[in-house]
Amino acid sequence: MQRNYDDYVQRLDKIKRTAPDGSEYWFARELQSILSYYEWRNFEAVMNKAKSSCESAGADLKNHFVETNKMITTSSM
Repeated sequence: MQRNYDDYVQRLDKIKRTAPDGSEYWFARELQSILSYYEWRNFEAVMNKAKSSCESAGADLKNHFVETNKMITTSSM
């Protein structure tokens, strides 16, 4: 089922983050499901292509992609 444009915009707005400088950003793991990538490895391949395109266009990757690690809480036994 194809989602309409307004639905995507609403879903993206719900997960949008705002940096202290006012710039907007999204976490890839949250974008993954909205864009119907159910396996990280498939979405990661798309992200790598986007990074390659960004570099080919002469853009600085640091301005568009930031590597992050999200800490998770585990229970101790």
